[in-house]
Amino acid sequence: MDEQAPFDREPQSSLTTRTPDETRAPPTLKAVRRHCLWCCNGSTNEVALCPARRCPLWAMRMGKRPDPADYIDDQTKLYPLEMPMTLGEFAAKGMSTLQAIRRRCIDCSGGSAIEAGTCSVRICDLHPFRFGRNPNRTGIGGSAEAMARIRPQRTLAELPIQASDDENQPETPEDERDPGIAA
Repeated sequence: MDEQAPFDREPQSSLTTRTPDETRAPPTLKAVRRHCLWCCNGSTNEVALCPARRCPLWAMRMGKRPDPADYIDDQTKLYPLEMPMTLGEFAAKGMSTLQAIRRRCIDCSGGSAIEAGTCSVRICDLHPFRFGRNPNRTGIGGSAEAMARIRPQRTLAELPIQASDDENQPETPEDERDPGIAA
């Protein structure tokens, strides 16, 4: 008979199976799915039957992006209760996976955004996303200051002067010329 793994073991997290030189976090929906599997002791059936409708990850528990239109009229209050919002209101805002993860992390930290930011549970699949940002997109579409460092703006005085090609320019009739310019 095959030996089964003991039930008291923690499910393997994406962070525990990564090598030290890997820096990329899993995709957000994959992290949500893994977290839900961890929460339900690895049972895909339990994840599908999950009764925790107040969890901000509930609509994404299957690892697929939900259609916000399906939840627009849902009045279920989402955790954390310190940040009041219904599932319908969350759907109206577009149901961002990163914002759902942020709400879940704040709920896990006792309703404190500061505690969520200082979370030390690195084996959690949601840990890289606890700030509501995707670490895989660092440097993509950065702030105006970051973009200025990458592509410094040149003033008009620094731009090269291009000679105009007068032969290819159509002649402007005298009545349409700027009166301040002498011909």
